[in-house]
Amino acid sequence: MRITDYVRLGDVEQQKVWLDTVGPLTACFDVYDDFFGLGAGVYHRTSDRLAGGHCVLIVGYDDAAGCWLFKNSWGTGYHVGGHGRIAYGEAGIDHWAKCGLRGTNIDPWTKRRLHTGNVYESGNGRAHRNFELLATTTGGRLRHWWREGDAPFAWARAEAFANDASGQPAFTGTTYNRNMESLHVTTGGRLRHWYFEQSVRVWRDGGVFGPGDAAVGSTPAFIQSDYGKPGNFEVVVRTADGRLNHWWRIDGAPWTWNDGGRFASGIAHYGPALVQTRARHLDLVAARTDGRMQLWWRDDPNGFAWRAGEVFGSGTAAISAPCLIEGQNGAADEDIAGNYELCVAVEGGHVEHWWRGNAGGSAWRRSAVFGRDVASVTGMLQGSFGFNLEVIVLRTDRRLQHYWRDGAGWHEGSVIGPV
Repeated sequence: MRITDYVRLGDVEQQKVWLDTVGPLTACFDVYDDFFGLGAGVYHRTSDRLAGGHCVLIVGYDDAAGCWLFKNSWGTGYHVGGHGRIAYGEAGIDHWAKCGLRGTNIDPWTKRRLHTGNVYESGNGRAHRNFELLATTTGGRLRHWWREGDAPFAWARAEAFANDASGQPAFTGTTYNRNMESLHVTTGGRLRHWYFEQSVRVWRDGGVFGPGDAAVGSTPAFIQSDYGKPGNFEVVVRTADGRLNHWWRIDGAPWTWNDGGRFASGIAHYGPALVQTRARHLDLVAARTDGRMQLWWRDDPNGFAWRAGEVFGSGTAAISAPCLIEGQNGAADEDIAGNYELCVAVEGGHVEHWWRGNAGGSAWRRSAVFGRDVASVTGMLQGSFGFNLEVIVLRTDRRLQHYWRDGAGWHEGSVIGPV
């Protein structure tokens, strides 16, 4: 990522707020001989033999243990995989100001599993947590909306572009200079890519590709994976015959899209429900014609074939495509998979929330039913507001509405638009 500016933070509480809402901090301290042997414990100086000075990256904090969490630059052979803990105030760690980097955007590499559909949390904004939203408007056009990460959390209208969108778009940010990338199904049943070039702040038409029979009115799934360098685009779309079609693009010259083949059958609704797992294969969930949902996964070691997984549902039929993310609940550390969080519109105009504990291998469970007059769930994310789940729905009156979940349950948020 590019480093454009930084800020010095001398107050420890301000440093913690920065870690919570923005990102990591640089920190410097005195190194004594006993620091070199630090393993999994919290470092408290016991030696008087000064070896020199050093700087590390502070990536978190633990008030219960009274320490900073840091990433060292000495390689994975030190501490625990190159990461360690140092007690507050130890060896001058809090004597000097820590530096926070402005203008960074770590999406999608560490946050790519945390959003899906037509909304994501960008790196823009003073607190680096603006919501970016893309939605259809009149005449087959797409409208960009954004919400500032500070009170009063109002949604603002931005540019409109395109003229052939048949359904809601998929929307994400990528490693290409933080470009915003959009994908939609055209009125002619093709896929069209648009991208916002950050360096000149202009939306550009990336062209048409894909099958000639993509389900008109549907939303494709669209992610940047970590296959290749800097990461291929992966797309799955429902076709008019009730199947699923995978397409992918090597993100380098000549920038061509490739047909990854068709699979599954009897798919009634499919949309923004594609995840690249920590094991690096692709998972997705689709709604079947019997109203239940089913997981599919790609078996990369055995010919990249798509395999059918578990079937689940409540008996209340899904009326639109599910939205799926891998959240941070259930993830004890960066190597452990978080829970799957899924929201889907069902008969009666409600939303069902489902989850699956990936670390413990638990079955799918329905945790809540919420909302009213909902036609479809168009986007979902887990952002920097206390790990809340944030959901965007399309209502039966064709307006968008925000719902969110905290520790007290689901709440009805702002109506966005008219679009």
